[in-house]
Amino acid sequence: MTQKVLITYGDGYGPAVIRAAETVLKTVSPGTEIIHGKIGADAYENTGYALPAETMEAVAECDAMISGPVVMDGIAERNPISTIKKQMELYMEYGEFYSLCDYIGTKGIDTILLSPTIESSLNVFETESLDGVASEYYTSIDNISKIFAKSVQIAEKKRRTEICMVSDNVLYPAREKLIRSTFHKYYADTEFEVRDISTKIAMFDLAHDPSSMSTIISDIHSATCMWGEVTGLVGGSGLMPKAYIGDRKALYMPSEVYPHDAVGRELNPTSAILSVGVMMLNFGNESAYNLVLGAIRDMYRMGRTTPDVGGKLNAEKFAEGVSSLILSEINSE
Repeated sequence: MTQKVLITYGDGYGPAVIRAAETVLKTVSPGTEIIHGKIGADAYENTGYALPAETMEAVAECDAMISGPVVMDGIAERNPISTIKKQMELYMEYGEFYSLCDYIGTKGIDTILLSPTIESSLNVFETESLDGVASEYYTSIDNISKIFAKSVQIAEKKRRTEICMVSDNVLYPAREKLIRSTFHKYYADTEFEVRDISTKIAMFDLAHDPSSMSTIISDIHSATCMWGEVTGLVGGSGLMPKAYIGDRKALYMPSEVYPHDAVGRELNPTSAILSVGVMMLNFGNESAYNLVLGAIRDMYRMGRTTPDVGGKLNAEKFAEGVSSLILSEINSE
């Protein structure tokens, strides 16, 4: 079955890195049907909407979406990425973290991090008064259950043997109880080794031994800390793949580039290209996933990288190098 993928370049550095990812996608999976749409400030300037109706229609008909970041400065609309996550019913944020080469990051780390998307699992109602702000949280048990059911599938697909639940929402003990009881329900009859620990213990264990956690499921209130921790361990932001996953569709994006990281990191297409690999894996094409990851690692090993990691290539030339290595591997089989 041919998959249909919607590509939106987004704003800022988005077009450079997403076009690089598109180049690799066409190489590793030439049969994939690609359609294009507009999103963000670029779409607003051309149509008057940050998320035009045509793009929404394309979202509905595609199997997956690849998008660059959007810039909403001065645009009085909801962030279109949040709207898309709602429409596509994407309830899980997915990230992979591993060392790309000997000279970047910490050796031994090979971690999958899963966490709920705010759009699907948590509704917040705030009421302002003269005395302060009252906040009310609503947690959907159905979406929490989906997250744990999907996490079992992902862990099995990635051949993991251990699952670590990280959560310590002391402000909302009832939510904490719900999260933990649902987690143990879904893993009770599996063969996975299960750990259930607090955020501070998880961060200590990872810093002490980066190989100690192969799969982490983190609740929203712990997720920010865990994403920051593993991002630092792999050598910085903007290098690893990222996805938002639902039952039928998924959105793939370059991971966030943190302020004060390496100069020019935002123009490094590694994250966007690796996200294409994850998309291939979720389409059931493990061979394509391995080809993308292997080619990226070879490029880094040879020093054929972008300037932020010591090389001299721009995003386009880096993607061409990755594609060339993939084709060489395919032709040698």
